[in-house]
Amino acid sequence: MLHTRLKHAEMMLRNTSMPVADAAFASGFNSLEHFTKSFNQQYGLPPAKFRTTATPANTAPPLF
Repeated sequence: MLHTRLKHAEMMLRNTSMPVADAAFASGFNSLEHFTKSFNQQYGLPPAKFRTTATPANTAPPLF
């Protein structure tokens, strides 16, 4: 269940400008601290840093 919630939050962070806390709660987390700790363990970055380095999931690389 944790993996599913983190994956949902990942997609929200990649594809929306929703605040990190809102993405956490919308993904089923009841605690921002638990979300941040779990996200950091899974992805190696805190959620806000992940957002600044991640590319949108639906962006295709250039063909040339």
